[in-house]
Amino acid sequence: MQISDNFANAPQIKALVDGNIDLLKELRLPNPKKRLKAIVEIKKIIQKKLATVAPATARDMVEPMQLLLRELLRDENTDVYLEALNLLKFIVGSLASHLSALDLHLMMGQFISLTVTNASSANMRIRVASDKVIIFFAKHANIGSVIVSKEVVKNVERTNRSLTCAPPASMSPEDVLADHTQKKEILGRHFNILHMLLQQFSIVLCYQPDFYFMCLSHIAETMNMLQPDEEPAIKSICT
Repeated sequence: MQISDNFANAPQIKALVDGNIDLLKELRLPNPKKRLKAIVEIKKIIQKKLATVAPATARDMVEPMQLLLRELLRDENTDVYLEALNLLKFIVGSLASHLSALDLHLMMGQFISLTVTNASSANMRIRVASDKVIIFFAKHANIGSVIVSKEVVKNVERTNRSLTCAPPASMSPEDVLADHTQKKEILGRHFNILHMLLQQFSIVLCYQPDFYFMCLSHIAETMNMLQPDEEPAIKSICT
């Protein structure tokens, strides 16, 4: 994983780890065990901060947490990635009870997008762990399945929109095809998550007419967008 200089030198990131520059340096080391250890130490620091957090402080912590996790969840080593996922689970679970409804929605939108998009790889350990984190969010007393499901549907909407936008003229045909394929993979991943949530939380979600309207609207958009012989896996989930 290559932590950028801008990230490592960002004041809010330094403040988040109490100015421990050595930890940030360890995140840049080629040895995954060193990176893994650094994440564990960062979690200990954050744990102390969250133990006495106030609502105003909690809101201020969301943005640097997002920056940190966005970097950590780029790691290509499975064990390091899974530890970063555990950190994400801990942070969201701890912050949720201290945020307003609006701040909670904004935070969950960012973190669910991060979790689902980054877990669209073929690595089954990462996929299973990501699914468990999503379910943890849905079962959390301060978050719940409705917020999580709505944020997943919003991610479906954003991915659908990006698939229909014309690519930049500077992109080569090969890059356009690769980008399109990746977005479809992410779209399929979002639908898999949505399907899982509908199966596990149908009793709660069936009493949310606004959610079902959003859900059916974007499913219809996806079905209309795909060609008859295209992406049978996505279509099977939609139906």
